[in-house]
Amino acid sequence: MTRIFIFEKIDAGQDEIRLGKEQQKYLKNVLRLVQGDVIIVCDTNMTDFICSINSFASDEVSLKIVERHKNDSEPSYRVVLFQSISKGERMDYTIQKSVELGVDTIVPVESARTIVKVKDKDGSGKIDRWSKIALEACRQSGRGKVVEVKTVERFQNALEMAISTTDLVIIPWEKEANRSLGQVIDSYLADFYEKRAISVCENSELSGDVKIPNPSISIFIGPEGGYEDEEVEIAIQSGAIPVTLGKRILRTETAGPSVLAMLLYRFELN
Repeated sequence: MTRIFIFEKIDAGQDEIRLGKEQQKYLKNVLRLVQGDVIIVCDTNMTDFICSINSFASDEVSLKIVERHKNDSEPSYRVVLFQSISKGERMDYTIQKSVELGVDTIVPVESARTIVKVKDKDGSGKIDRWSKIALEACRQSGRGKVVEVKTVERFQNALEMAISTTDLVIIPWEKEANRSLGQVIDSYLADFYEKRAISVCENSELSGDVKIPNPSISIFIGPEGGYEDEEVEIAIQSGAIPVTLGKRILRTETAGPSVLAMLLYRFELN
């Protein structure tokens, strides 16, 4: 079913939604929908509204709300993918599959061996393209929100952003042979449970019921030629944790989605 995202909150008692000219053109001219067709509208409160098309006007479309329910497709954890920019369809593929696998935010990164260099100041042309790919992937996969593709960041700036805004910063590296992603996650959970247990012992009012924590995790993926050793060392010194993804070296467009799939299994399916 067609999914539309709107950047406003629908009130509880509201029974009609009016969409503007851009959405009207998309539904009528691109998708060829007609009066009576049913679509899903998702608002900023991550609520899905099942709607039937009432009518098309020249600059808007009127929808009747048939039913509503909370969207439950978003992961309980949050992953920010710091993806070194790759060539052409490789970057497109990474964005599309990462959105399907639950990424929260994507930050394109210029690292030392990045082949594709962004010529304009903020990479707005590429960001627009990547944002459209992310939006279509959100629609296709039933996401409850639109995944944001941030402006391009230099490696050092991206590292500082990750360290200051997320609980774990992980950097897959082919020279790391021992520490796996699973071990890092298990260590984080064990540390969480230990601190929680201490808090419960010190404060009898706290409940002993412990739920699995929902961490925010930054993942750094290198370009086609991989990270330079100096970059990884800087990352480690800043607090990032290097991990191995197995015995085989993954391509840059495969590594990010692979990590996201591992996290999905660990937090949602295991």
